[in-house]
Amino acid sequence: MGHQEFYTTLAQVFPVLLLALLWDSRYLERLREQERRSRAADPVDGVREPAEPAPTDGG
Repeated sequence: MGHQEFYTTLAQVFPVLLLALLWDSRYLERLREQERRSRAADPVDGVREPAEPAPTDGG
C-alpha cells in the first residue's frame, strides 16, 4: 500500500507543477534575452559559479 500513497501524491502535485510551468512559460525566453558577461570580462558581476558546500564537522 506504500506505492498507492506515492501515486496519489504525484497525481495531486504533478498538475500543479505543470500549471506553474505553463503560467510562467516565458521564463526561459526572458533568461535567454538577458546579457551575460564572462567572469574574465567582469569579475564582479559576471557569470556566477555555485558556492561551495558548507564544510561538515565529520561526525
